[in-house]
Formats: sequence, structure tokens, C-alpha cells
Amino acid sequence: MYTVIIVDDEPSIREGLKTLIPWNNYGFNVIAIAKNGIEGIQLYQQFSPNLMIVDIRMPKMDGLTMINELRKKDINLQFLILSGFADFDYAKRAIGAGAAGYLLKPLDEDELIESIQMIHRKLEEEKEYSRYALFEEKQKTEYFIQSLISPDFSELDPQVKTKQLELGLTNVRMQVLLIDTNKVQDRKLESCKESLRSMFEKTQRAFVFEKNNQLGLLLIYKPGVPHLLSSIYDEIKLGLEEKRLIISCGDIVYNLKAVYNSFENASILMEYHFYFSTDVILEAKEHKLPCQTTIEENSYFSPEAYIGKLFYAFELVDIILAEKTLLQLFEELKSRYLPEKQIKVYTLQIYSGSLNKLLAGNHGYKSFISKQLAKGVQIYDMDSLPALKAFMIDSCKEVIRFLDDGSTDILVKKMTDFIQKQYDQNLRLESLAEIFNYNSAYLGKLFRNHTGLYFNTFLDQVRIEKGKELLIKGYKVYETAELIGYANVDYFHKKFRQYTGISPSQYRKQMKDKIT
Repeated sequence: MYTVIIVDDEPSIREGLKTLIPWNNYGFNVIAIAKNGIEGIQLYQQFSPNLMIVDIRMPKMDGLTMINELRKKDINLQFLILSGFADFDYAKRAIGAGAAGYLLKPLDEDELIESIQMIHRKLEEEKEYSRYALFEEKQKTEYFIQSLISPDFSELDPQVKTKQLELGLTNVRMQVLLIDTNKVQDRKLESCKESLRSMFEKTQRAFVFEKNNQLGLLLIYKPGVPHLLSSIYDEIKLGLEEKRLIISCGDIVYNLKAVYNSFENASILMEYHFYFSTDVILEAKEHKLPCQTTIEENSYFSPEAYIGKLFYAFELVDIILAEKTLLQLFEELKSRYLPEKQIKVYTLQIYSGSLNKLLAGNHGYKSFISKQLAKGVQIYDMDSLPALKAFMIDSCKEVIRFLDDGSTDILVKKMTDFIQKQYDQNLRLESLAEIFNYNSAYLGKLFRNHTGLYFNTFLDQVRIEKGKELLIKGYKVYETAELIGYANVDYFHKKFRQYTGISPSQYRKQMKDKIT
């Protein structure tokens, strides 16, 4: 709907014009009236109408003077002249001032309708032309930005300097930002692009472009303007009406030739966005890019090894061991920069493999494990490696909480496993009691009832067996004693003879003779 202001010194004409025709039917809306040229100018400044219907002769300021004044400010404003005089000179001056029509009082309704219909067509044509001109200008700007992110860009092109000055790309810092529009819900690419343009191009903070079905911004930092990516992320998220977005950013550069490098870094980060959190802008300077990491081409990843480790953690009902295994798994996967899909395939394979091993020896767990296996497909819904890691840790904790029935068998198994791994340390029953949160006397009794051995006896036997292996390998007696946890070599001699009946040296000689 186009807006109209009526300017006439006769009240009857002003009010009559408002009701003479159904303005809305012809695409117009009368928004104000004035009684002279001065008021007309004031109302123009307040409302910026599309059409002003103006009387020629008025007190204080006549219509032609008002038109000439407003024409200096707005070349697109339409005027329709009213006059009670069929004077050729007036008509000539009105047309010279850019009036679209000249109507004589008393007004003829049909003539008025014909005039405003003609003006409506003219306004529509101008709107279409302006829209096309704006679109063409946007396209030219976008083509130029796209040329900057091409490896073939040359600053020697004579048109580059002109466009650089036109867009204000001199003495500024620049940075390429990419938005993964595949994650934007229910929005067409062009709609998102227009939203970004209204946010950034109108304020000359960035130029919007499209590349490989992604939207990008060439951010512009003028001297003295801070580099605040966190606020830009929030602004984009709000403008596109998204709760979470995947956005990557290249390095800040200082000349047009280097814009391509910023784009390349942002593109690599976007390609591997799965490895990082999705609730921040991924910056090249803060993340190690795959091209900066050397990985052996033929390195082999074994899911089976992790299936065994995770199954063992389930058997021991050990949340800490399960979490440690998962952290090790994801660290290794991340170091290899595998594709997102492959990471998810491996993760599901390891999780389901460990659960199936658990089920093979415990058929009573079938109902629970079946539910966990079904839940495992949610792995494919995770949008980042940190999210996948958190999901897996929570899932494994859920399994272990189900398995943990407080059984003393599991507790003793944990103790024996701990001794097998930490035999070379200064182990005492009191230390394990503190680790497993039990009274030492009760824990010692529990251990003896299940193994048939006192804690110290079991520890000595483990150490002696490990000592035998080291002696066979050629280690000296004092070295073996130290490596298996005996600080005193004489004490090691005593214990070794106690459990084997011979000295360490004799044992090593016997074994050597057997081999030869």
C-alpha cells in the first residue's frame, strides 16, 4: 500500500479528497493532510509518503515552491497538482517540477482515479526496477567475494582495486566465516542469506556469499573494532532462529590475496566439525587442523582390542576403567581424523561387541542388554565427538550400575586384578581398603575366604612369579628384586627360597640349563 499526503488550504477540499474515492481499492492510503507548503514539508519529513496531492496557491508557501524544495531531497516522490486555474504557465511550471499530473478544481472523480492509477503503475515499475538494481548490485558484490576465495584470484585485475575501494576493503582486517546450512531447520538457503545480509551488510560489518551449498561471511574489522566472534555467533543463531549452529572461521588476514587462505582453513574446520563442540565458532587458530597432523597411511585400528577392554571393565564393574577405556578410544579416533560415519561405525561396533560378550556368559542379562543394544543406534544421532563421548560414558555407566549388585566376588576380582597390575608398588592391605572403601580387617577376611590365601601371601606369590619371568630374561637378582617391589634383595632371597625351595641364582641356572 502506497501512502498519500494531501496539501490544500481549503478544508472542504482536504476532507473531501479523503472520501471522494476508495483509496485502498487503488493501492493507496491517505495518512495525513496539511493546509500549506510549510506543513506539507514537515509532514513529508515525518512520514516519507509516496504521493503528495498539492494545491498550487496556498498561504505561507505555495505548492510549486514546496515541490521544488522536496524534489531536492527526493527524486522519486510523486506529485499530483491541483489548481482552480486553467493556466498554461502553471501547468508548464508544474510539469517542469516533476509533477505526474495536473488536475483542475472542482475535481472530477474519474480523472482523479485515472491519475492515481497511472501513478500507481509508475510506482510499481520503479519498485521493480529498484528491486532488480539492488539484486544486481548484491550479485556483483557476491561474485567479487566469491572471486576472493578462489585460488585463481589476482590483485592485478584492474577492476579489483575499484571494487576494493567501493566495498571499503582497504586498511581493514578480514576473516572468512562459514555456516553449515545443512543443520538449519526449515529454512531455504536464499531466506537465510537475506537474513544474514540484513544483519551484516547494512551495517557494513560483513559481506554474505554462497559456496558449495554453504553460506559464508567475509567479516570486516575496521581499525579500532574489536574481534568478538562469540557475540557474532549469538547474533547469527538469533537471526536464523536456531538453537545450535555449526560455524567455522579461518584466520584473520590483512590483504585480499590472503582471503583464500582464511577460506581454506574455515573449510577444513567445517569438514571436520564433528570433532569439536557445536555451540561455539570453530576457529582455525584454536584447533589443530588435519593438514597439520601427520598420520601413518597404513596405521591399523583394532576395534577388537577396545571390545576386550570395555568388556573387562563391565566384568569388573569398574566405572573408572570403562571411562578410561572410552577416553583412550576417542583420543585415538580423533588422532586419526577418520570420517564422522566411520567413527560412529567403530563406536557402535565396540559397544555392541562388548555387550554381546557380556551376554554370552550371562544369559540372565538378555532383556537389559537387548535394550542397551537398541539404545546404541542413538550413536548415529550425535552431532559432535564430545557429544558422542558423553553419550557413551553415560551408557556404560548405566550398564555398570545394572551389573553392580554388591557381590563380594566382584570386589575380590577387582583386588586381584589390582595386585596383578600394581605388584611392583608398595602395596599394603590398608591401602587397598582405602581405595575400595572398606575396613581393612573385613577386607582381609573377605579376601582370604575367596582365595584361600592371606593378602600378603597372594602378593608374594604374584611377585615371585613375575620375578621368575625376569630372571629367565637375564635380569640380575638385585634388579629383579627392585622391579617386582622388594626394596631389600636379602628379603627377596628369603621369599624366593620360601616359595620355590631354591635361591634366585639357582633357579636362573636351572632354567638356563633346560633351555640349552
